[in-house]
This record gives sequence, structure tokens and C-alpha cells, in this order.
Amino acid sequence: MTEVFGAVAGAISIAALFNNCIDCFDYIQLAKSFGEDFSRYQLRLDVAKCRLSRWGAAIDINNDSRFLGDASADPTVELAMNMLREIVERFGAAHRVSLWYKATSTEQQSTAICTEADLETVSQRLHNRFRRLAIQRQNRVSLIKKAYWAIYDKRYMGKVIDDIFDFLNELEKVFPAPPQAITQLVEMEISEVNDQQELKMIQDVAKDLDLVLEAATKSKFREITGKNTAHILFLTMNALLSRTELITVLEKIISTQNEGEWTILESLVQPNILIDGDSQQRSEFIADLRSRVQSGSTSKLDSYVVDTNAQAIAARIIKTETASSTERFEYQEIILAWFVDGRLSNLKTLRDNDARRAKQASETATSSLLQEAKPTSIDLDALYCAYIKSINDQTMEANFETFCKPVVSHNAVEKTIAQYIALIQESQSAIQGLHFEIQDLIVDNDLGRVAARLEFTGAPVKRWADADATGDSVRFHEHVMYWFDEGKMHWVWSIVDLDTYRKQLLVDI
Repeated sequence: MTEVFGAVAGAISIAALFNNCIDCFDYIQLAKSFGEDFSRYQLRLDVAKCRLSRWGAAIDINNDSRFLGDASADPTVELAMNMLREIVERFGAAHRVSLWYKATSTEQQSTAICTEADLETVSQRLHNRFRRLAIQRQNRVSLIKKAYWAIYDKRYMGKVIDDIFDFLNELEKVFPAPPQAITQLVEMEISEVNDQQELKMIQDVAKDLDLVLEAATKSKFREITGKNTAHILFLTMNALLSRTELITVLEKIISTQNEGEWTILESLVQPNILIDGDSQQRSEFIADLRSRVQSGSTSKLDSYVVDTNAQAIAARIIKTETASSTERFEYQEIILAWFVDGRLSNLKTLRDNDARRAKQASETATSSLLQEAKPTSIDLDALYCAYIKSINDQTMEANFETFCKPVVSHNAVEKTIAQYIALIQESQSAIQGLHFEIQDLIVDNDLGRVAARLEFTGAPVKRWADADATGDSVRFHEHVMYWFDEGKMHWVWSIVDLDTYRKQLLVDI
């Protein structure tokens, strides 16, 4: 087997090396000790193999004459070959570890291996799909007889996979493939995948490992979900609320709690309700609201985004707290609410706790000029996803003129596009690997507005939001509402859950 890796790495042309490198993925088997994690690790290997084969197909590696002979005259091709050799060597090192394990294992240490029959049903379908793609892109049958060997340790397998993806990242940097070709190939990869469970599994496995595949799968998942939702809506439309009815119900929920009409409020809430992801009995939810009102808290609906298809509303609420006859202060809260059969069933909330602690006398209301509807036929869902992708890709300088008006008001502070970008870059600089993930999206084409719940992940490396970096990773959220005009955002209300961020960095709140 060692001779095989030597032959693979010593291939003269990059095309030969590429095809032999693809073969290396087929040598590996995983031990029975992987248990329930077998499917996940196998699919991560499959995604790596698919991504490598996609790169080869995108540059036409098996047909372009540049890649079929001696590459020494082309320094860029030589750099790419070095990356492929690194991948082969990583497999070779893993093989040596496998031999050592078998030679030193005791009777108590099983060397049994998993087979395709051990894959879960959905995983098996995806595994076979990825394998067919790679075979088609190799454009030949392997001339090397497979000599299978196994990896027995999950942590070591994870390290091997991480290293392979690191080399793939470098390969695509030193010899980038045409983006259009990559996009077409990815679309082809998932063109026949119409099962939501399969799409979700691809999305989860590809997350942070194959960003192009992850994005394409996420987009198709949303497309199919939308079609399924539309079908359900058609069947149950008589049970759904109109835009006006949804707004009326939310206004009634707010007014009844302000006025202490708890019996009426009960009729507007499902018996069981999700509050920030946790299930609550209706009685618990109302008891909490009653306690807040008795403590001097009232609410006023300021502005909203309505999605009748999802039966959802995002709303900005101005909260007023009265501590005494002479002390009164305001702050904003942004909620995302979903309704089933006309009653509140799911509620996610974020409030501006910094403003609350500061006890500011008043909170800025949304301008009456912004209450005017700006209907649009633009696909705001796709536009917003592209906007978030530009942030994650750090291509804001090149792309933000596509998404933003020359001046954007962020929490009532006017910013040029450059200043708005700088606001985002400040957090990216402070939090290494900061990633924006859309968890919930509410789109209102009739008003020209979008609202989202975003999840942020990363590792802080310097002080930000009054919290010093500790070396720990963080996970926190933002609720944000956008106003669009002629397809470009110009007004943003935002609340970032800074308390959760600070608590993860051991800051006392």
C-alpha cells in the first residue's frame, strides 16, 4: 500500500495526480467504533471528494492539454500539484497510523469496520450520489486495485478531514476555477435532490466545509419549503389570517396586557407556546406578562413586517417602564411572532438592555414617513441572502452599493455606505471567524420590508462591546428590521443580544 501512495504522488501530469488523488478517498474505511457517527464522518469525506472532483471538472482537467503533460513549465500548475501531493501524503500518513493500530491492538480493541449497509437510509442515498459524481468527473476507471484500510479513532479522523479541507482551500486559492463553472456544477450536483431531509443533511455536512454547496443547498431547501408551504396554505387558507387580521391580533395582544384583560388575552394565545425556543404553558406566559405589567411596564407597537404566507409578524415595540411617579424610561424591543389558527404560537424576543439600564427618557419612534408602503416585485428573500453572504465573504466594499442606498439610517443614526460597512467590520475585526447565519426570515413585499433573526458565531480576539476576549468561542443573536426603497435598504432597526455575548466572556451584567 505504501508503494501505491508513492505512485500516486509521483504522477507526472496534474491530471494523473488529480485522478489518483480522487482514488485515495476510496481506500478509507471507518471502524465500527464510530457507531452512530459513521454516517456523518463518511459524508464529510464524500463532500471533500465531491469538492475536489468539482474543481477538476471546472478547469476541465481531463481534457485540457495544459494538464495532460509535464507541468514543470507552469509554476501555477506546479503549485496546484503540490497541494494535491499534500492531500495524498495526508492519506498516506493516515494509512501508516492504521497499520500501527492493527499491529498494536489488543483482543479488547475491535478492528471491525463499517460497511455501506451501516449507513442510515438518507446517508446511503447521498453517499451513492456523491460517488457517482466523482466517477463521472474522473473520466476513467481507476487502474490501481483498491487496498482498503481503516481509521479507528474518531478524533484522528476529524483531524484528517480538517486537514484535507485546508488543502482544498489552498488548492482553490493557488489555482482558482471559473466561478460560473463552479456554480453550474454545484447546481448539477443537487439538481435531482428534491427531498427536504436529504437537502438538510447536505447543508449540515457541508457547513463551513464547502460554502458553495452549502449555499446552493440552503437556497434549494428554501425554494422547496416555500412550495410546500404554498400547497399547505392552499389547503388551509380558510384558517389563515389576512395581513390586517394579523396586525389586529398583535395589537390586541399588546393592548390586553397593558389593560390587564387577561381572560381576553388567553383567547389570543395557543395553550402551549414557544418562548425563545422553550415550551411554556399559556398560563405561565400570561403570568410572566402580568408580573411585568404590575411592575410598571407597558408596550406600544411602533412598526412591523408582515408575512402572511408564514403567518408571522416581526414588530418593533417601544417599552415604557415606570419605576416611580418621577422616574420613567423607554427602550426598544424587537419581536418575531408566529400564529397558528389565529393565535400566538411562537415568540422570539430581544430587548435593548443597554438602553434599559441607561434609563433613557425616550426611545426614537419610527418616522411617519417610513410607515408608507413601498411594494416591490423584487425577490427580497434572495436579495437579503446575498447581502448576508457578502458580509460573510467580506466583499462588502465591492457589493454593498447593490444592497444599500447611499445613506443608511442604523438605529436612527445616518451612515454612509462606508460607515455602515465599518460598523460591521468592527465586529469582524474583534471576533475571529465571525459568521452570520439567518435563523428566521420574514419578508414583506407589500410594504418593502424584511426582518430577520441572525445567529453570530466566532472567537473574540480583542475587546468589543465592553467585553475582553477570553479565548472562548461565542454564540449570540440579533433581531433586525430593514426598510427597502427601489430594492435597496435605507433604514435599519437592530438589537444585538450583547448580554449573552458578555456572559459567555464572563462579564457580570
